[in-house]
Amino acid sequence: MRWWILALLFAATTINYLDRTIFSVLIPVIREQLHIDEHIYGYLTGAFQMAYTVGYLITGKVVDRFGTKIGYGAAAAAWSLAAALHATALGPLQLGGWRAMLGFDESANFPSCIKAVSEWFPPQDRAFATGVFNAGTNIASVIGPPMFVAMNQAYGWRACFLITASFGIVWLAAWWLIYRTPPQVAADEATVQVGWVEALTYRQTWGFALGKFFTDPVWWFYLFWLPLYFHDVRKFTMAEISWALPIVYFMSGLGSMAGGWFSGFLMRRGWSKSKARKTAMFVCAACDGVPPSASAATAYQWSSVFALSSVPLAVQSCGER
Repeated sequence: MRWWILALLFAATTINYLDRTIFSVLIPVIREQLHIDEHIYGYLTGAFQMAYTVGYLITGKVVDRFGTKIGYGAAAAAWSLAAALHATALGPLQLGGWRAMLGFDESANFPSCIKAVSEWFPPQDRAFATGVFNAGTNIASVIGPPMFVAMNQAYGWRACFLITASFGIVWLAAWWLIYRTPPQVAADEATVQVGWVEALTYRQTWGFALGKFFTDPVWWFYLFWLPLYFHDVRKFTMAEISWALPIVYFMSGLGSMAGGWFSGFLMRRGWSKSKARKTAMFVCAACDGVPPSASAATAYQWSSVFALSSVPLAVQSCGER
């Protein structure tokens, strides 16, 4: 049963990232119709990120309050609606509102997935399970660009948002039919409660926050700005972008899976959870000690794609810890 649950978490994360990345992939087309320059695009991505940040502080609490099944299901329904509403945007202001709504609702994905993993998997398997569902972010980034470009050519960019939003509704039906909370978790929930103030007293909380502070900006920069870099600076066509982006994000997917597996491997060899995860983080971070992305600035065309690929590989590996 746990592997069916993990498959659902993987599918939801994939859909979640399809909904959020479609905008960055198709922005070269969207900006021509809605008159969006680089500054406005920065504000639009900022609206998503700001709402996403606020949502993290709220949606996780909602999921704890109502449970994984109801909380995650409601979030998926809300972000699917927000994604569909992108198709109605007539200007940057309205589009910014839908981006903010999407960011707030999609912030529930990872707290929900992590809670579900903790409910269904033992500690020695949780890092690997997290790596598996988080690989959905990379799968979406690999299959999304060519799919979005093809759909845009066939139906237009507005229809693309409606199509991806429909995936979330299909997933929601499957989630509602399949997911349940294991009985032992339901029995133990009342005895495992950590408030905000208490959480801030733990050294581990600040260590986790510091790690995310350094790794997340790199990933988000690649996610939002790489398509425009390829289009405006490298002069790639939309067809070329649709194949360049999957190469970069495929490497990130490898890092996601490998990093989660490595710490679990060490724990099965008798290492403590703390030592195994810290070692995995150190190894992954060391692989990115000298940012290879710096070489992309001078690399020739497609060689820049491969130079850029190594950074998400290390960042995602480290992030799974």
